[in-house]
Parts: sequence; C-alpha cells; structure tokens
Amino acid sequence: MQCSICTLDKPTIICVSCARGTLWPQRYDLLLQTSARDTLSDKIHEHLESLSGQTATQQRESAQLQLTLHEIHNQKASLATAREAAMVRVEELRRENERRRAVLEEAMGLRDRLEAEVSSVQRETKRWISRSKTLHGRIAEARGYLCREAAGLYGLRQKRRKSGRVDYVIGGVAIPNYLTDLNTHPHQQITASLSHLSHLLLLTAHYLSLKLPNEILLPTQSHPFTQIRGTLNARHTVTRPLSLPAPLSTLSRDNPASHTKFIEGISLLAINVAYTCFTQGLEINDVDAVCAPGANLWSLLVSRDTPVPAFGRMSHGSCLGNLATAGRVAGMARFRVGFKSVVEKVRNTLQGETIVADWDLVGDVVGGGGGGGGNAVVGGNADREVDGEDGGKGGREGRMPGWTRIRAPGEER
Repeated sequence: MQCSICTLDKPTIICVSCARGTLWPQRYDLLLQTSARDTLSDKIHEHLESLSGQTATQQRESAQLQLTLHEIHNQKASLATAREAAMVRVEELRRENERRRAVLEEAMGLRDRLEAEVSSVQRETKRWISRSKTLHGRIAEARGYLCREAAGLYGLRQKRRKSGRVDYVIGGVAIPNYLTDLNTHPHQQITASLSHLSHLLLLTAHYLSLKLPNEILLPTQSHPFTQIRGTLNARHTVTRPLSLPAPLSTLSRDNPASHTKFIEGISLLAINVAYTCFTQGLEINDVDAVCAPGANLWSLLVSRDTPVPAFGRMSHGSCLGNLATAGRVAGMARFRVGFKSVVEKVRNTLQGETIVADWDLVGDVVGGGGGGGGNAVVGGNADREVDGEDGGKGGREGRMPGWTRIRAPGEER
C-alpha cells in the first residue's frame, strides 16, 4: 500500500487515508448486494400481491395440509388396528385369567380337601400306631411269658455247687460247657442235654418269631436224634449231628470224621443260642461266652439279674422291631462271632485236653524184697503195667517219682 504520509508500503493501517483506501472495495460490494436484494424483494412482493401468487401459495399450503391429513389418517388406521389387536389380546388375557382363576380355585379346593384327607389319615395313622405299639408291647409280654414258661417246663435252672462251680441243668441233665465239660460228662448225658437244649431253643425261636441262622432238625423216624443244618461257607450247606454215639475221646480216636462233624454241630447250635440272645438285646460277642450255651440261654430266659431290654420286641415276624429292616440289619452286623472261630476254639481245647490226658502221674513204685518183680498199674486212657527190674535195681531206687509219657496206641516212638 502507498501511504501519502510516509510513502512506505506497510501491511498495517497507519492513517485515515490508508483506512479509507483499504475499506472502499468492500463497501462497494456491500452496496451492490444490498441493491440486488432490494430489487428481488420488490419483485417478490409484487408476485405475492398478485392473484396467481396467492393461488400458488394456497395450493402449496393445501398440498401440505393434504399430506398432513393423509399421514393422520394412516396413523389413525394403524392405531385402530393396534387397538383391535390390543382388544383381542385383552380378551384373550381375560379368558386366560378366568381359566387360571378356575384352575386356582379348583387347586385350592383340592388342596383343602387333600389337607383334610391328610389330617384324617394322620389322625388315623397315629391312632393305629398307638394301638400297634400297645399291641406290640402285649405281644412282647406274651412272648416273654411263653419263653419263660417253656424254660420252666424244661427245668432250665442254675445249680451252684459247694466248690463254687456253677452248672446249668435242663430236664435234670447238666448242659456241658464246650471248653470244660465235653470230656468229663458221659456221652449219653451230652446227647440228652443237647436234645433238650435244641428243642427249647426251637420253641423260643418260634415264640419270638425268629429265623435262626442254622436250622434245627428234630428227631424223626429216619433220624432218631436231633440234627442241625447250617452253612459252612458260601456254597456248602451241611447237616451235622447233635448226638454222641460214644465218648468223645473214643470217637476222636476211632472215627475222626464223626468227631469233626459233632464239633461243627455243637458250634452251629452255640451260634444259634448266641444269635437269639443278641437279637433280644443280650450282646454276646466273645467266643468263650458263645461256648457256654446253657449259661447264655439261662441268662436270656430265666435270670432276673441280667438286663434284656428288647426281650420279645425284636423278631422277623412283626412290623415293629423287624430284624429284616435296613437299620436292624446294620445293628445285627455287630454280631461278629463266626462259625470257624467257635469250631477252632472247641477243637483246640479238646486237643489240649487230649494231650494233657496222655500224661499220667506215676505213683510210688515199691520194689519186692526177695527179688520178685513188683507190678504197678498206671491209670489213664488205657491201662498200662510198669514192670520193676529184678533184685538190686528195684531195691536201690525204691520208687519212680515224676511224670512219664504214655503213648497212645499206634503212636510212633
């Protein structure tokens, strides 16, 4: 820019003339645009004031109104359709509500009737349970009475000797203890006592509605003596005698198979007695105690000092106290005395008694004065003679003290 004051070209405005010269083109353009705008405005006003302009405007407004009205009609139709659908839905919901109300009323009525029926059944059940418990108690008392009467009729009693030994008698015959009496009691007495004991045990199991683990077979025409049938293992069920045809020591020597069968038979009988006691609350889990069936049966049926809390209440033939239920079976699992342990205990005891019986005390042997041989008889399982030596040896010793081993017949030296 050429400034008349300083005659210099500068980008900044310094004086009035410079400002006037700078703004003049913009002012000129503004004047031109304003003039054109005024001219156009005059033309528009003239057109609007004329009839054709008003008609065109009205047509545009009418078209706009028609469009708006069409949109309104469309919206009205859509709203009417939605209203009809909503009314149909409301009617469906109303019917569904009525149906649900009817179902609910029926369910509530059914629930009330069910509650009434359940209450009635519960009252009836309580009444029958009470009657069942009362009847079960009376049955238990009757069972106990029958068992005790049977024991009294069989003469099962305890006999105390002056020496302090306690024996158990049935029918006037002593019941042997398997660990002490099998070699001392006569075999006829053992057979009679086992027969009486088996019959009494069978009556007791019948009165108590018990299923014994081993079946007792009473005498018949083909089998005149009592037998017992039991399971030796998972696959073998055998029948064993409860009678002795000869003394046990003789049977062991002459017929070992019959001796073994008899031991197995009395072991099965002892397990039956212990099982009966265990089911009635008298716990017997010791092998030595199992080997005394007379004492166990007397404690169950006769003794007033031994507590038997469940006597007559546990059985296999009643609903209450049934031994076949899961809980009772789990409780009976505590009965751990096995058949093999009883057999081994009795067999080992008898073998020990047999070994001890083979040792005899040799008494004083007095030698003859004139040279005649003196003879001494030694008592034992078989009679033996011990010959003294002639002359000086018999007189020199005078006696033969101590123990000497007497071999059994057929025993190797």
